[in-house]
Amino acid sequence: MAEAQSRVSGLETRIAELSQNQEATSGAVADLAAVRTRISELETTLEGLADSASSSISQEASSRIAAIEEGLSELRRFVSSGGAGESAGLASLQEAQAKLARTVEDLTKAQGEQAATLEGVSGSAADLETVKGEIASLTEGTSTLAQTLDAVRTRIDALGGDLDRLGKGQSALETRLDSGLKDASARVAALEERVAPIEAQMGDASARETAARAVAVSALKSAMDRGAPFATELAAVASALPQDTDLSALAARAEAGVPTRAALRDGFAAAARRMSAAMDAPAEGDLVDSLLSNARSLVSVRQPGESDAATPQAALGRMEARVGRGDLAAALEAYDELPQDVRAEGAEWVGDARARLAADALVDRVTDDVLKSMGQTVAPAASN
Repeated sequence: MAEAQSRVSGLETRIAELSQNQEATSGAVADLAAVRTRISELETTLEGLADSASSSISQEASSRIAAIEEGLSELRRFVSSGGAGESAGLASLQEAQAKLARTVEDLTKAQGEQAATLEGVSGSAADLETVKGEIASLTEGTSTLAQTLDAVRTRIDALGGDLDRLGKGQSALETRLDSGLKDASARVAALEERVAPIEAQMGDASARETAARAVAVSALKSAMDRGAPFATELAAVASALPQDTDLSALAARAEAGVPTRAALRDGFAAAARRMSAAMDAPAEGDLVDSLLSNARSLVSVRQPGESDAATPQAALGRMEARVGRGDLAAALEAYDELPQDVRAEGAEWVGDARARLAADALVDRVTDDVLKSMGQTVAPAASN
């Protein structure tokens, strides 16, 4: 295209020279021949340019080139007619030249617009490559997402199977529960039928409470009579007694229990020998008297009985006689008459005896209260 413009510019220059030398006809004829030659070359160049640019320029550029070719043909015609009359041919040539110049100018402008369009297309192509890359990335992400969705669907299907199994298990469990509830209801109804006559015989709630207290007291007395621990039985009795009831004497012996009366009677002999030996103890530092006292304690012969004498030996005899009869309270009265040093030797046995008496007294009192309560409950029922 630049070559065509250069040749057109040369043609214009040559035509201008021809317009300045109209008198030299012979020179004009020669110049017109040169113009014909140049026009032929220009047509050849434009045809080649049109062929090479047909794949890259727009339809409008092709039209412009065709217009130039048409203008060149017209110029050739005018030049040809200038051979017969140079002035008229020259005028026609100048007119064709102006038209050709305008055509070339339009073609140049169209070429610039086409170049700008091609640059935009190039930029769009770059953007298109970017878009293609993003589309490829999205395609890959979509494929990954599809795989994830497939895995989720598989997991959902598995969970659905688990839910079905759980539903079946729940149904079976509900069936078993219903069956169990029916069975329990039947058993409760049977128990109510069996308890109803007993409740009718026992009376109201106060009567049942009294009976429960009696059972607890009986269990406590039985445990103490055996000499066994009675912490559980004492707790049951305490819950059924008034809060101000003093159970400290029993609570102190609840874990170990208290000796039975038989055990106290059997164990008193050893305590009596120790107390008798304390009575015969020699003065401090007398070795011979100490040996004799020890010997007498081994073969000591006591005379138990209700003697009125005010001697320690008589008090010890009264104590031993009362223990033999089972009268622990009276035996403790005789014990209190003994000297301090003699009482110290029997303190352990006396502690067990006092605990036994306190336990028996408490059990007797509670038993009397229970019996009175039961008598008050039974009396109205008997009157009916």
